[in-house]
Amino acid sequence: MENQKAGQTHFAAARTQSSGGWLCGKVFFLVLAGALLFQCVLFTQQYARRYHDELKNSFQVLLALPARVPEKELQELADTLGKTEGVVSAAVFSAQDALDALQRRNPQLAENIRLLGTPYRLPAYIALRLDDKAVANITAFAGRLAVSYPQLDAHYDARHARMAANAGLFCKILRVGELAVLLALLVFMFLVEAAPVEGGRALRGVGSGLLAGLCACAAVAGVLYPAGYLPEMWGGKMVWPEQALLLVLCGLLGWTFSKWQKF
Repeated sequence: MENQKAGQTHFAAARTQSSGGWLCGKVFFLVLAGALLFQCVLFTQQYARRYHDELKNSFQVLLALPARVPEKELQELADTLGKTEGVVSAAVFSAQDALDALQRRNPQLAENIRLLGTPYRLPAYIALRLDDKAVANITAFAGRLAVSYPQLDAHYDARHARMAANAGLFCKILRVGELAVLLALLVFMFLVEAAPVEGGRALRGVGSGLLAGLCACAAVAGVLYPAGYLPEMWGGKMVWPEQALLLVLCGLLGWTFSKWQKF
């Protein structure tokens, strides 16, 4: 009888140890799959944000005047335009500034204009930088500008504006998608079919989740480093809080899966 009880106790202990090993393995690989997917989303979002910022910051609306305007009046006009809705900044570029800019791009053409003399100098202009909303609705913005300032001739690259607007929309979609997934996971953590669980089982689940998160970080770093993207990817200020949040999420998922009756 005692031998039978000892055998049952040994079998139960072995079964518990085996189930614990299976639990760690299942939780680890499931959380690892989610962490790798989230790392790919973070990488895409990082470069989409940078691409959008470069497009938006390089986009300008150039306002040319049909006749020469005194420098003081030109500056007053730029100050007024800077207060227009959707305008981030308005900078004045004199004829000499325009000629210097042309010199950097096409020295031969700039030299020919200098040889022609003062009457053929490039006109002064005003460069406007716009916010996201104005860039996305550049046609409507240019129309309002033409009504308010008919003496100005606006020049801009509509394709550039459309690319900047699409990049900004892509970043917003990624952000909304991330928040929706996080909300769904939080709801899952509270609504999952859970049963009371011993502390050791929960700790093994948390450990497996954290280990999966760290392995996902190492895997992404191993892929990005040979390509030279690692310093750019993890050099920004917004990256490390997101990585820390991912590790916390992995630990919470490990804890949740360890309590889930399906496991």
